[in-house]
Amino acid sequence: MTTRTTTNPTHRPRRFSLATALIAALGILVAPLTAPAASAATLDPGAGQSVRVEETHSSLSYSGSWRSMTGGDSGGGIKFLNSTGSVSFSFRGTGVSWISRTTASAGIATVTVDGASTSVDRYTTATAYQVPVFSKKGLTDSVHTVKIAWSGRANSSADDKNLVIDAIDVIRSTDVVGEPSGGSSAPVLDPSGASSLTAQETDPALEYTGSWKSMSGGDSGGSIKYLTSAGSVSFTFVGTSWRWISRKTSSSGIAAVSVDGGPVTKVDRYSSTAQYQVPVYETTDLAEGRHTVTISYTGTKNSQSSDRNLIIDAIVVADDGLAIDTVQLSPLTDGYTVAWNAPFSSRVVSYDVHRSAQDGSDDVVLGTVSDPVRQYRDETVAARGTFTYWISATDDAGRHSRLKETETTSADLLDARASLAAAFACPTPTKTVTNSAQLAAALATPSAGDVIRLADGWYTGKFTLRGAAAASGSIWICGSPNAVLSSGSTSSGTALLINGAKNLHLVGFSVRSSFQGIQVLASTGVQMAGLTVTDIGYEAVHFRSQTTDSLIVGSTIRRTGLVTTKFGEGVYIGTSDRNWCEYNGCNPDRTARIAVVDNTISDTGAEPIEAKEGTLDGNILGNTVLGGSRLSSEVTSMILVSGNGWLAAGNSASGTTTYGYQVITRADGSGNDNTISGNLGLKTTDATVYLHQPSGWSTSGNTLGCSNSGMDRIGNVDCTP
Repeated sequence: MTTRTTTNPTHRPRRFSLATALIAALGILVAPLTAPAASAATLDPGAGQSVRVEETHSSLSYSGSWRSMTGGDSGGGIKFLNSTGSVSFSFRGTGVSWISRTTASAGIATVTVDGASTSVDRYTTATAYQVPVFSKKGLTDSVHTVKIAWSGRANSSADDKNLVIDAIDVIRSTDVVGEPSGGSSAPVLDPSGASSLTAQETDPALEYTGSWKSMSGGDSGGSIKYLTSAGSVSFTFVGTSWRWISRKTSSSGIAAVSVDGGPVTKVDRYSSTAQYQVPVYETTDLAEGRHTVTISYTGTKNSQSSDRNLIIDAIVVADDGLAIDTVQLSPLTDGYTVAWNAPFSSRVVSYDVHRSAQDGSDDVVLGTVSDPVRQYRDETVAARGTFTYWISATDDAGRHSRLKETETTSADLLDARASLAAAFACPTPTKTVTNSAQLAAALATPSAGDVIRLADGWYTGKFTLRGAAAASGSIWICGSPNAVLSSGSTSSGTALLINGAKNLHLVGFSVRSSFQGIQVLASTGVQMAGLTVTDIGYEAVHFRSQTTDSLIVGSTIRRTGLVTTKFGEGVYIGTSDRNWCEYNGCNPDRTARIAVVDNTISDTGAEPIEAKEGTLDGNILGNTVLGGSRLSSEVTSMILVSGNGWLAAGNSASGTTTYGYQVITRADGSGNDNTISGNLGLKTTDATVYLHQPSGWSTSGNTLGCSNSGMDRIGNVDCTP
């Protein structure tokens, strides 16, 4: 099971958005908004006030065949719907809540606030009344529009798809943190939708009694409040889950925690060594609604502790502790990698991955994965179809997440997949070669528009293509995996050397039994698709010497480094700074905008994928990399980035290295502005991701996304939601 806080550097908070040259930032599904009828008044409780309107109120505009029912509801009744329809209204305020029943026959509704939509699943095995099934808080104090629509979808366990309206609460608060609570002047902590909320120790929602003092340090928000005598802290929140973040120290006492005036739980924070931003206590299974928590000093301690102090660092609360608040997609040749942030609750044991049509129809569960894995490869998707993905979580008590946020395949993703598919589309051949001499001759004098087909068979030699093609046309070299290029020995020679080429396509053939596989120097627009490169003495594929705008996709690489394991990279981008003078006039190798997408790389001697210092603005997306017994002992990660502006997303790495993914920075500014997000790391011995970023160096901008997964410990620094 996993633990997540928005402050703990070794775990994972919430929301993250992809933005790259290949993939634009992705947004949540936006459904059309039906405005309330002109006769429907705008709800306005007045400044600093709140109001509840029942389901029959004139401000609610209904469409469809709604019916009424009486029961134990707010106002004694509900309206319900079992077919197409909706209810719409407008309000002036800072927050809104939908009050409903949760039942075994409840469907999934689409709630749209100011054009942004969220799916809400009201299914429960036992009926509950007057439940706030959706809340949106922290809005600007202005007029907002809301639509709650029947979607025709339901939880797989539900026996119907009904939509129920009991009441609507509107808040017009003068403090966006929360609303006044029953006699207390402190605001109520109220997270919005699937997103959790962190309150630092100085938040006005926290009410202290006793002689509390402050101290700065490596805490959430940079400080704590602490107490060494009688006293307590209390707060009220709306939701199902909360977590107390604190320090654990050798002077910590035993605290008493009570929720809603219930039984006291003793929490011992003693540790022989100081630990910061630690989730020391949490509750994840409260009933939906308002709760009050009190944390008290007891004056008792562990027998090994030197004191009895009580420390408050931060409080984290969640509306639905199981809800997934961010889903991100990366393109594959035949689908997408789906990755998501961890929910608030540490009790989650599994996730169901859902896919539907854009309108929500044809919802299918693609598969179930077990925590801490939070990635799924959907390789069954039509290239031009628009689909919506969402994740439902299940905890160890069998409870399911209620609130969902969706991610829809954008035009940018569809275009990216079309570009990947085009790299495989070899045109009709203009010439066919059947032996090494014919291939060498064809490469010696290529012309724009040439399409060279390799007949099946072995082509032995050190083949070279120089200065080929221009913007007016491309050169294609295509063959089946049974057409094999080889230098003739794993101890000497490069099978295919490309130097100064432009718009060159290599498709489908194999490279085998060579010292180096394919070298690309000073070229632009070189695309490799569906290649097989195996049994190589050093590295398999190398882009270097200012090569730009090039791609390797859908290829298989295995058994590299047969001569020297530590030089056996799978895909190697750039040049080591130790070799800049020998190969690049003592200047950095500015190889740029290289995309390494959806390849399978295994049994390499060195890193399966490495981008060296000096390289720029590349993408490493959706690759599957597998370590083997031959991996050099000097290798500490499966994917290593030392350049600037790289995105590594949607990859799966499995190997007994220290880390799955690693970014190395340098004093000269290399290793900046890289994003590692949505990746899976398995079998690593320390963490999924390591960002090397010494505070004394002029390094900045590296981002560790909270959607990386595979271990409870995502990385060595705070992750970014």
